[in-house]
Amino acid sequence: MSGYPSSLYAYRLSALNDVSEKLLFFDLKPGANAMGASYTANRLSLVDARHFERAAFGFLDGHAKCMSPKQTEQPKNLWLP
Repeated sequence: MSGYPSSLYAYRLSALNDVSEKLLFFDLKPGANAMGASYTANRLSLVDARHFERAAFGFLDGHAKCMSPKQTEQPKNLWLP
């Protein structure tokens, strides 16, 4: 159960496959409001690719990786469960 009952995407971690390929955190643009940010509403507009056109992304399994924002959508969308 989620702490945000109105959330479109509230899942138990055990219900998800490939947690090493699901995003949880990312470099947010300065001044952006993180509360309420979602991929479905904002797409890649809040991702700050400040590291040589790449951003740091944290995954559900705990690992992190530097990637271009486009790599998070293609060939596989890493944002959606």
